[in-house]
Amino acid sequence: MDYSFTARIEEEFDEVAEGKMKWNDMINDFYSPFKKDVDKQLKLRKEPKVKRELGIDPVSGKESSRELEYGPMVQIG
Repeated sequence: MDYSFTARIEEEFDEVAEGKMKWNDMINDFYSPFKKDVDKQLKLRKEPKVKRELGIDPVSGKESSRELEYGPMVQIG
């Protein structure tokens, strides 16, 4: 965990609350690099080698859990 990042964000929230910084500027400064990192990771993502159905949701009839490369995942649909 990056505690300096958390502390910096808290300080920026304080500046927004005090009217020293516009909230949309703060969010844009955070979101733009964050989105680039997420997009990069999505391109690097590989489909799991192991796909094993673990269960079916009794209400929807859809697959509700699977065993993936790094462990089980629960998701309906």
